[in-house]
Amino acid sequence: MKQTQQVGDNIFSIDVKDRGEGFTSAYLIKGKKLALIDCGPTSSADVLLAGLQELGIDPLDIDYLIATHIHLDHAGGAGYLAQKLPKLKVLVHENGAKHLVDPSRLKAGASKYWGEAFSVFGELVPVLDHRVQALQDGAEIDLGGGRCLKVIDTVGHSPHHHVFYDSDTRGLFSGDALGLYFPRLSAFLDDDIIIPGAPHPVKLEMMLASMQKMALLNIDNIYFSHFGSKKHGQAIIERMLGQFSVWSEIIMKVSKAGQPLETAIEQINSYVFRSMFNQGYNLAEHPELSFDKQRVDQTLMNSVKGFWYYLNQL
Repeated sequence: MKQTQQVGDNIFSIDVKDRGEGFTSAYLIKGKKLALIDCGPTSSADVLLAGLQELGIDPLDIDYLIATHIHLDHAGGAGYLAQKLPKLKVLVHENGAKHLVDPSRLKAGASKYWGEAFSVFGELVPVLDHRVQALQDGAEIDLGGGRCLKVIDTVGHSPHHHVFYDSDTRGLFSGDALGLYFPRLSAFLDDDIIIPGAPHPVKLEMMLASMQKMALLNIDNIYFSHFGSKKHGQAIIERMLGQFSVWSEIIMKVSKAGQPLETAIEQINSYVFRSMFNQGYNLAEHPELSFDKQRVDQTLMNSVKGFWYYLNQL
């Protein structure tokens, strides 16, 4: 798989190879100013820098690192990059800015969530306060030459989540607000495999309201942080809204019947992969897709848990 790819008008995806290939995308926007959307963890920062060089960009020329949110697989490398790139300004949700300047609480929370796996993300390096700019809902990030990104508050997956709307491509840099897209599996099954990004603790009502807000934008292209770009963005948003409803219904039915969480995971898996089962595909015969299927399984399990614990507390 090629590390870099043009996905829009002066927009390029970079596979930062976070925990393997084909899972985490950063994006470069070439305006009069150069901007990165997300960067991945510290452990992937040098891979990102190599991707920029593959695109003919001197990393020292990057003006902005714009974080969709501060989770380690999106902005964990911000401090390391800020040290190496003295021109770089880090733009982030106003609720997340202080945690990049002093990442002690971010580190503690991530360490508790990931356990022994936490070390794969690398060291969390603080970003100097004057290098961080806090973003608010409705702000515009001027990239020069008339190109701006509109900042849209989309909390739910986290309390510090933004998406960014690019009017030039009618595209949306979606972070985790519209789920995780698996393009290789989707192409193989001829069916979009997109899993909600809803790990516990998640605020489902806020996440749903954020998706409804995005549905009003008339999106053509979605630039997923996990992973890659997808056209027909409006249809994808509508599909995700429907998927939220179906997941909630399945999980509540399982819960009310007194069945365990594991049953909900099995039923959601059957729902997500119904096209595979209906067409008789056996992914065990396709080892080149094993990484993607493992990622889907892990993401699905984490998100079903998020739905389960949220819905059962209501």
